[in-house]
Amino acid sequence: MSLLNAIVSPGFFTSGPVLTAAVVGGGAAIVSGLVALLLRVYSGRTPAEIAATDPVFLKNLGLLEALSTNRGNGIAAMARKIREVAATAA
Repeated sequence: MSLLNAIVSPGFFTSGPVLTAAVVGGGAAIVSGLVALLLRVYSGRTPAEIAATDPVFLKNLGLLEALSTNRGNGIAAMARKIREVAATAA
């Protein structure tokens, strides 16, 4: 199971808060930190709130420019996928 699959698995979507936990392991510390940032932003929110929360904060914080291309694309893709799955659950 990939990290992204763990984050957006159906078990995270309930009638209450949406994103409540994630399985993170085996990756680089920076990847775990980036996932923790996404969890901080999206955790405990309803699907509608997640879908409405644009991941522009990644750019505003300067993260996308500071990370390698692969990591920047990866974190942006995770944020998009979280919002996409939330939008279908909203």
